[in-house]
Order: sequence, then structure tokens, then C-alpha cells
Amino acid sequence: MITIFTLAVISIIIILLIKVPVFYLLVKLFDKKVKFLTSLKTLLIFELLYFIFACIYFKPVYSSVWLSILTTFGIIAVSYLLFYLSSHLTKLIDWKKGIILFVIMFLIVTPVISYLLNRAILTIEASDESIFLEMDIQEFLNVMINPPLKWKIINKAQDSIGNSLLSRHLQSIIFNIAGL
Repeated sequence: MITIFTLAVISIIIILLIKVPVFYLLVKLFDKKVKFLTSLKTLLIFELLYFIFACIYFKPVYSSVWLSILTTFGIIAVSYLLFYLSSHLTKLIDWKKGIILFVIMFLIVTPVISYLLNRAILTIEASDESIFLEMDIQEFLNVMINPPLKWKIINKAQDSIGNSLLSRHLQSIIFNIAGL
């Protein structure tokens, strides 16, 4: 039997295992002399900094579409600054190529990877009814209202590694525009 927590941990590991070679190949396009360990170190430093940002970031309640758009651009700017800092520390690439790499990797590739993996996990969860049969309703509601610390940490890791923080902001913009 697979628990929800186990699926979340597996999804984080799979996203990292996919992101590392994709990031290395993209960096290799910009700089043929780059070593794998340098790109790995850059990616891990960025993921650590972004995880810290996701832990201290709180999601505001939006009153307008423009406020949610400004917040989304703020998150993208902070994310790029963290990426620039990590690439500057490891001397990976210059800032011009860094912008292109950041947009391709963290605004296009990572959300697509995260979406496809989450979609696959949701089909696994839907087919595995035994996940929900072990908890009674009161225990389930208690866990949803006050989740354990390990669930909070995994949620923040999914926000940072799976780039869910940015995806949630983009969803809120779409919901505000649609009037939902």
C-alpha cells in the first residue's frame, strides 16, 4: 500500500532526477566546457535557496487581478535573483545567458515536469482506494486542519522543487480573471 506521504516524497525525488540532467543539458548548450558537478552544485544551491524562500513566503489573499499579477512578477524576480546568486557563486554562466536558462528551465520545463508527474500521481491515487480507507473522517479532518510537521516540510519542498509556488500564483490570476 502506498501512502500519500510516500507519493509526495517519490514525486520530489523524481522531479529532482529529471531536473538534474535537463539542467545540465541546457547549461551545456550555453557553455560547452561546463562540468556536470558545477551545474549540479548550481542547481542544488538554487534549490536550497528557493526552499528557504518558500518556507518564509506566505501566500497573500488577493483582492484584485493586478495585485496577483504584481505578486507573480515579484516571485519570478526573486526566483531569478536566487538563480543569479547561485550561478554567480559557482561561476556557471553570465547573467545574459542566465536569464534565458532561467526562463527555459524554471518557467517552462519545471512546471511541465511537475504537472505531468502530478497528473500521473493523481491517477495512481484515484485507482488506489486503500489510501483513504485507513483513516476515518475525524482523523482525516484533523490531519487536514493541523498537518504534521513532516507534511508541512514536504509541502514546502514541493513548492520549491516542483515550482508549485509560481503555479499557484498563476492559477490565482486565471481564477481572478475568470471570476471564480
